[in-house]
Amino acid sequence: MARFRIGSYAGFFIHDNPQALDLIKEYIANGQAVAFSGYVLCGYGTNLPMQDGVIYETSLQLDQSGQPIGHGQLVVGYDDNVGTSGNQGALLIQNSFGTGWPACVGATGSIAPPGMAYWSYNSFVQTQQLAAVAYHVPPDRRAVSDSPAARAPHSPRSAARFNGCRTGNRHRLI
Repeated sequence: MARFRIGSYAGFFIHDNPQALDLIKEYIANGQAVAFSGYVLCGYGTNLPMQDGVIYETSLQLDQSGQPIGHGQLVVGYDDNVGTSGNQGALLIQNSFGTGWPACVGATGSIAPPGMAYWSYNSFVQTQQLAAVAYHVPPDRRAVSDSPAARAPHSPRSAARFNGCRTGNRHRLI
């Protein structure tokens, strides 16, 4: 279906990339969610450890062969002021587990909206591997079709709309 095509994308490594966090924050500030994949933290699916409502865990879950388990999610916001003293700043993560997450996996005290969690900058860049951002298909490259769906207006933010929420250094997609 032409209206759901990706025009292009950008991908970059997170771990061992000193520019990764700034790139993610720049994409979020410009109204784009950032998909990422990396390693699953200990307790992530059963008893997600949080401190003051933020994920700081860096220990990884391993499979039966001793290899780290992987998972993908979305970064939909960030706040430079969230976190403990000396470890401030966190990304707002949306998981595919629904609005009951992270409470459904034993996390208590989350300060994020339902279905989301704040993940400390430090833990995130230590444990996650790859990020990607998709760009819409420019209007001059869209396929022409007689179907009403194809003639519907296209929006690069149909899945997430930037609400302009900026308080200090905080940005969030809704």
